[in-house]
Amino acid sequence: MTSEPLIELRNVTRSFSIKRGTNIKAVDDVSITIDEGEIVCLVGESGCGKTTTGKIIAGLLKPSSGQVLFHGQEITRIAAANQRQYRLGVQMIHQDPYASLNPSRTVYEQLAAPLQRHVFTSGKSSLVRDRAFELLELVDLTPANDFLDKYPHQLSGGQRQRVSIARALTVTPSFIVADEAVSMVDVSIRISLLNTLLRLKEKMGLAVLFITHDLALAKFFAWEGRIGVMYLGRLVEVAPARQLVAAPQHPYTKVLLSAIPEADPDTTRKKQHIQLRSMDIPSMVHLPTGCSFHPLCHLFAGETCEKIVPELSHFKDGSAVACHPAAQAHQADQAAKGG
Repeated sequence: MTSEPLIELRNVTRSFSIKRGTNIKAVDDVSITIDEGEIVCLVGESGCGKTTTGKIIAGLLKPSSGQVLFHGQEITRIAAANQRQYRLGVQMIHQDPYASLNPSRTVYEQLAAPLQRHVFTSGKSSLVRDRAFELLELVDLTPANDFLDKYPHQLSGGQRQRVSIARALTVTPSFIVADEAVSMVDVSIRISLLNTLLRLKEKMGLAVLFITHDLALAKFFAWEGRIGVMYLGRLVEVAPARQLVAAPQHPYTKVLLSAIPEADPDTTRKKQHIQLRSMDIPSMVHLPTGCSFHPLCHLFAGETCEKIVPELSHFKDGSAVACHPAAQAHQADQAAKGG
């Protein structure tokens, strides 16, 4: 592992103009690092800024402010000689397998295009086809010859998404942004797709940013990695997955975990149900002052929460939380343990 993180966001903000004179911050002052070979899941409800964050990392959107670094170099200032390394090194798997593939090209043609364009094989068509064959086998589309000459409309949703994964792997990336990569496939094959991604991560040493609104999926996929929780454009908690699930700190994380359905009826009955102060989710156009979660928060601490935006406080155990009461409680707990 290198001394520098593979990817680092420093105080990244991305604003969009929705009408004259009105801007919303889809991503607001987000900072996070991702190391080589690491899995990080970004979790939150629709509209919280997860996908925008992923697109900024992949270079598809520019931040309004802040820095994005690849191997310690800001991507806007990477020397021309290293631009290729970044462009090929960071790839994105999009949410919709029905829209991300070209309907007029066969699977082989879609895999061959980046292989030939970036000279990952020689010009011989037989070698290109052999490499496409290998990529399909790598993502468990077997026998590969049955899929190479098919068009996207001849494939199921899960098969299309596997082709999308294979296409991302054509340029041997070091980092994959998987944006809701299993949300549009049947529930029965989601785990199979996640297992494929995990196997590829181990085999190829990939780092993965997995974006999802489903905390149960994040628990499964990032059990050996970290989970980051976003709310209304801000990163409110980051922690190792096992630690976050066992001892969540931010009240929003606690609400998300309490909402996960359990298969065991006894577990469901014993589960703590958190009563929110309000059921009205704030508008991105008119965000509350101070902590944006305070109108709903069951840990509401009065004027401090209403007026002061909480910074992401980092702790020695590898966790970080942006919540005044939670940060104080964590610090007090560590002091009591002598940490």
